[in-house]
Amino acid sequence: MITRSARLWMRRARDLARSIPERASRVTRAARGGDGSQRSDESAATVGLQAHTEHFARRIETVAPGIHSAIGYGLANVVIIEAEGGVIIVDTLESRGAAADLRADLDELCPGPVLAII
Repeated sequence: MITRSARLWMRRARDLARSIPERASRVTRAARGGDGSQRSDESAATVGLQAHTEHFARRIETVAPGIHSAIGYGLANVVIIEAEGGVIIVDTLESRGAAADLRADLDELCPGPVLAII
């Protein structure tokens, strides 16, 4: 026996599944313009993507004295800790190229060898 509550949830799930194609169609129409032509102005998604890109622009920020965060060099941020005689790097990047770019910028901020990688 299906309870009244279960039937209600099943009906809501069915209605939601039916509305997904219409919602996708509305988004597509809005991005193209009502008549199907490509809009000349930027869509909300494009604006959001540009803001996201600017937020993660490549930079090294000082979080506290001797502690830095490298942002935008790869998929994850890298933490750099200045230690006596060099630096300790936490969470290395996903490629040699990204690491080389970080290392070049890091040498300007904290010259010295990498003592440890965590």
